[in-house]
Amino acid sequence: MTSSKENKVQLKLDFINDRVNYLRPLPKGKNELIAKAIGIGKGFTDVIDATAGLGMDSVVLARMGCSVRAIERSKEIFTSLDSALILAQVDLKTQNWAKNLKFIHADSIHYLQNLKQNEKPQVIYLDPMFPQKKKSSLPRKEMVLFRSLVGDDTDSEELLQIALKTAKERVVVKRPLKSAPILKEPQHSFEGNSVRYDLYLVSKAST
Repeated sequence: MTSSKENKVQLKLDFINDRVNYLRPLPKGKNELIAKAIGIGKGFTDVIDATAGLGMDSVVLARMGCSVRAIERSKEIFTSLDSALILAQVDLKTQNWAKNLKFIHADSIHYLQNLKQNEKPQVIYLDPMFPQKKKSSLPRKEMVLFRSLVGDDTDSEELLQIALKTAKERVVVKRPLKSAPILKEPQHSFEGNSVRYDLYLVSKAST
């Protein structure tokens, strides 16, 4: 967090000197719930994260060997993410996985609708922002700023519908453990202590 002369809070992200748990240990590797949901063990490593946010899950997937295009519609948050990634790509501690990640400033619905067939990913990952989103390890003032920039994802249902028409293999939606599915019942859910990953197989999906 940095302060200007007017004491305004700015969002500063750092993938190297980790404050937001980007570099948490991944002892289970491909057995991590998110890895199972994405299907990394099945060879599904081409991923679009359509709700990048702070980039935490994008970084985790890139560290697991996925090629990740992470979409963020807030210009301010995208700029912070991209600046952090540029530094990570030239740092010896992080460049091995940072090369797998690309942040894109766009509206995800528009971006997905305009992909050419050869640009469509195997997997689309969604982690919509909701009013009761789990706590972040960001300092409180930065989290307030982040929420003010992102707001709530009121178009989550529409985004999921588009994702189901775009992904080649599956769509994965991260949800609070006890919350209802966004659109309809998934084919499978991978449940953790506080979150779950709803899996929609494209071959079985209907909108």
